[in-house]
Amino acid sequence: MTLYELTDELYRLYEFAEDIDTDDQAFKDTLEALTGEIEDKADGYAKVIRQIESDVDGIQKEIDRLTEIYKNLPPNQFAVAQGLIVQAARLRVSLDELWKDIKKNGRTEMFSQSENAQPYQRERPAAKLFTATDKNYQAIMKQLNDICPPSAKESKLKAMMGDDDDE
Repeated sequence: MTLYELTDELYRLYEFAEDIDTDDQAFKDTLEALTGEIEDKADGYAKVIRQIESDVDGIQKEIDRLTEIYKNLPPNQFAVAQGLIVQAARLRVSLDELWKDIKKNGRTEMFSQSENAQPYQRERPAAKLFTATDKNYQAIMKQLNDICPPSAKESKLKAMMGDDDDE
């Protein structure tokens, strides 16, 4: 049941309680069960909200990180890069979540089409989604790097390698 349906049931229970012939124990048991279901739903909603807030924070941090890397692009190229940066950040956060799931549950699972069918091992949907998402992420990152001027690409590469030319 949805939270709205549970709330409606609770209101009906309170109306039922006003009836003089209501069995107190039945009322208490029903109230306890409904209250428990409502609390479970509220806990579920709270988890979803926390996950969304975490995703938003993670996306913003990744946007900030990528913006810092590409901020020295010429203004017209940076304007193009901003859309790619946002999409790359979304994909990166999704990849991180999918990877956690894969580490916890593995890449494959036993699957059966029905109770009578022989189970077989298949790639989990999260693993397939990870592969597709990673491919999209890599393509966007390539686009971002391709709009960098050659000198910027080289300096980033030298920085990563430790810039040993000074010796």
